[in-house]
Amino acid sequence: MKKTLAYTHDELVDMIKNRNQQAFAYLYDNYSRAIFGIINNIVTSTEEAEDVLQNTFVKIWNNFESYDSTKGRLYTWMINIARNMAIDCTRSKHEKNKSKIQDSIDDVYVINNTYADTNGT
Repeated sequence: MKKTLAYTHDELVDMIKNRNQQAFAYLYDNYSRAIFGIINNIVTSTEEAEDVLQNTFVKIWNNFESYDSTKGRLYTWMINIARNMAIDCTRSKHEKNKSKIQDSIDDVYVINNTYADTNGT
């Protein structure tokens, strides 16, 4: 049976700031499901939501020194990162789709002009 460790908020923050991987694993184990739910409400594809979740925790790990407990709770800070990353993913996907649509329109324009030139219209 796996022993579950429990940390106070301050202990967890201090340990992660000191790059303790066990504390970060605890953070992931205890918060990833809730964060995934928020991401999945923004990003409709489960596969993309999983990618955003992974990238969110990488960003949390890499930027943890910027967390300031005097400005808010750790969970709120993580949710803001996740939400922003999910929105960025959605925007990026929208821009890619918009670009593909524009490329298709451009192709139709070229085909129409080519047809008009060959038929003398």
